[in-house]
Amino acid sequence: MANNNYYGEPITFEPDDVHVILLSAMRYTFGRQTYMPHTIVGIIKQKWSSLSHATKYVILQDVRDEINTYERLLDIYNERKETDEHSKPMTLGDTFDVDMWYGFYKWLVEQNIEDEKISE
Repeated sequence: MANNNYYGEPITFEPDDVHVILLSAMRYTFGRQTYMPHTIVGIIKQKWSSLSHATKYVILQDVRDEINTYERLLDIYNERKETDEHSKPMTLGDTFDVDMWYGFYKWLVEQNIEDEKISE
């Protein structure tokens, strides 16, 4: 008899696997112009208390690095006095995505990740 479960059988992941999957999903969403960046950031915030300090720190570093890259490219764009919107850096996605990443970074900083003692 065929399995009528639309999503298939439940999959169990080890905690380390979940951390890798969340990091990979977040990295994938940088620059995407879809609903996915907002979805992944929402999941990360929801699961924040369950993440290891190492995972939290990598998330902070990755978001900081992407924002720094975006800002360097935006400086170049502005120095060239570009008028073509298609030349604008899209490393963080569209304007609403950029705002979301900056908001997420602010939230990450407020979590005081760098101040936590590493116990892992």
